Amino acid sequence: MRYTEKLHAHRLKLMLEKENSCGHCPARLEFDFGSPFIYGFSRNAICISDVCIVCKEFVGIQDEPDCPCDILGKKAISASWKALEEKGYL
Repeated sequence: MRYTEKLHAHRLKLMLEKENSCGHCPARLEFDFGSPFIYGFSRNAICISDVCIVCKEFVGIQDEPDCPCDILGKKAISASWKALEEKGYL
């Protein structure tokens, strides 16, 4: 199993339905930065400094070392919902 955009979209929807979803990570088992990455998440291929490249690319962020929530603040939530809709996951 590989951490794909489709899997990311599924886990992102689950995460966004939680209260205070900003600051959580869809690539981690418990959606929390303290929990391990889900099975199939290849740290070398998809992660730099514990930040998910798939997550950043999903909302159109490149060349930034931080999580979308750190870069966009609360706007990361609306950007994620918009990306889910535009990519046909909603």
